[in-house]
Amino acid sequence: MSEHLPSQPRNWLGYCGCYTMGCLSLPLLFVILAIIGVMLGKSQFTPSSTASPYDKEVLYGAADAPRQIAVIDIEGVIYSAGNSSLSSSGAVSEEICRQLEYVAGDPAIAAVILRVNTPGGEVVAADNIYHEILRLKQTCPVVASMGAMATSGGYYVSAPCSKIIAHELTITGSIGVIMSSFKYYELLDKIGLAQENYTSGNLKDILSGVRPTSPEEKAIIQSHIDLVYSRFVQIVADSRPDLTVDKIKNSIIGDGRILSAPQALELGLIDELGYFDAAIAAAAKLADLGENDYSVVAIKRNLTVGEALRSLTNITAETPDINVNLPGASASSQNQPLPSGRFYFLPSGQ
Repeated sequence: MSEHLPSQPRNWLGYCGCYTMGCLSLPLLFVILAIIGVMLGKSQFTPSSTASPYDKEVLYGAADAPRQIAVIDIEGVIYSAGNSSLSSSGAVSEEICRQLEYVAGDPAIAAVILRVNTPGGEVVAADNIYHEILRLKQTCPVVASMGAMATSGGYYVSAPCSKIIAHELTITGSIGVIMSSFKYYELLDKIGLAQENYTSGNLKDILSGVRPTSPEEKAIIQSHIDLVYSRFVQIVADSRPDLTVDKIKNSIIGDGRILSAPQALELGLIDELGYFDAAIAAAAKLADLGENDYSVVAIKRNLTVGEALRSLTNITAETPDINVNLPGASASSQNQPLPSGRFYFLPSGQ
C-alpha cells in the first residue's frame, strides 16, 4: 500500500507579494526610462564615439541659416576639472576650452559670444581659457557679454575678446590676486590641542595654520602674488589699447576694487553698455554678416547614458575646505567650497 504525502499548501501570499512588487516596479522603470529619455532628448545623446560631443541649440534666427554666431557660457566660479570639491557646479576650464576648440573647427561659425557671469576663480584655469580665446580669435571674432558679475578672473577671460559689452548694472574690475589661509593656533591653545609637523625643510609647511607665519614666509607668498598680478596687469594692458601697465598699477583700475559698468567704460576696460542683443549685433558686424544671414546658437554638450544615470542619483562628494562669500555672486556660488593654498582671481570676501 502506497503512502501519500500530504500536499504542501501553496504560498499564495508569497506569489501575491512577488506579483505586487513586479507590478510596482514596472511604473518605476517607466519613470526612470522617461526621465532618461527627456534628459537625452534635451541634450541629443550621440552614441558613436566618433560623433561630435556637442550640439547646437538655436536661440535666434532660422535653423537653416548659412552662418552662425555661437554662444558659450562661462557661469560660476572658474576652476579646473581636478578640483573635485567644486565638481557639482561652476565653470570648468577644460570643458570651456573644448567648446572653444569645437567652434574654432566649425566652418559654419562666423563669430562667438562669451556670456560671462563669474566672480573669477583659479588662476591657471582662467589663464587656460584666456589662451584658448586668443587661438579662437585667429579664426573668428569673439565678443564678451558680461552678465551680473565679471570680476577678477571673469575680467581676465573677457580681456582678450574683440569687443567687451557689459550690462549697465554689471559688476566688474577687481583686477588682482588673492590667496587665503586660516590661522587657528590660538584656538588650539585654548582647547589644549597641539599639532606637530615633521618636514624636510623649514618652509615646507609654509601655510600651516597651527603656528604664526614668519616674515620670511610672508615675503615668499607675496612674491608669488606679485608675479601673478604682474601677468594679469600685462594681459589687460595688451588687450586694451588705451591702457598701459603703469596706468593700471597707479590708478583705481589695478588696486583690486570692484567697478560698476559705467566706471569700467569710462576707464577703458569695456567698450559698450548694452544687453545681450547688443553683443549679437556687435558679433554680426565684426563678422560682416547681413541681418538675415545668420542664426544664434548655444553650444550644448551631449550627455552620455552614464552621465544621465549618474545625474539621477544626484550623488556629490562633499569635501568643503573654505566657504567664501562673494559680493554680488549668486546663491549657488556663495556655497561653493574653495580649497585653500591656491592662487585665485577673486574679489576679496566681505
